[in-house]
Amino acid sequence: MASLLRKTHRLVLATLLAAVATSPLLAQDGSVAGTIEDEATGSPLGTVLVEIVGADGAVTGGVLSSSIGTFRITNVAPGVYTIRFTLAGWEAQERSGVSVTSGQTTSLAVQMIERVYNLNPITVTASKREEKVLDAPSAIEVVSATQIAEKPAVTLTDYVVDLPGVDVIRTGLQASY
Repeated sequence: MASLLRKTHRLVLATLLAAVATSPLLAQDGSVAGTIEDEATGSPLGTVLVEIVGADGAVTGGVLSSSIGTFRITNVAPGVYTIRFTLAGWEAQERSGVSVTSGQTTSLAVQMIERVYNLNPITVTASKREEKVLDAPSAIEVVSATQIAEKPAVTLTDYVVDLPGVDVIRTGLQASY
């Protein structure tokens, strides 16, 4: 009877050890990877925010794309997700119904469309209070969108440095600030 009890204990112990050892293999997560490029030129897009959105609308993971337009999100639980791609100056893209399988990588290729922002002009004055352009005590200059488009510049300072009444002091590491 004692030997039968020992054999039963060994069998139960062996079964439990096998279950514990194989459980990580059964619960393996998947990943989502791919490329993002400009639809018009085919150039890769870097710093695109890539987010995995669950069925409940909660973001469960995310990364920024690399400078060559690639991304990889690891440790994604198996399931069906919506993948959202956003970058300022570009139309947001969504891929719904993306299935992630345990131990597998789901691949996506995304093309984004550039979107133009129309911004209001900014007026800078030397007054201590907010005032209308016509009430300003000094000369007012406006840099139009056309002038910005025609003049290549590295910083915003480059657009206003030649305007009347603007003095720019270039010192230090950030010489245009």
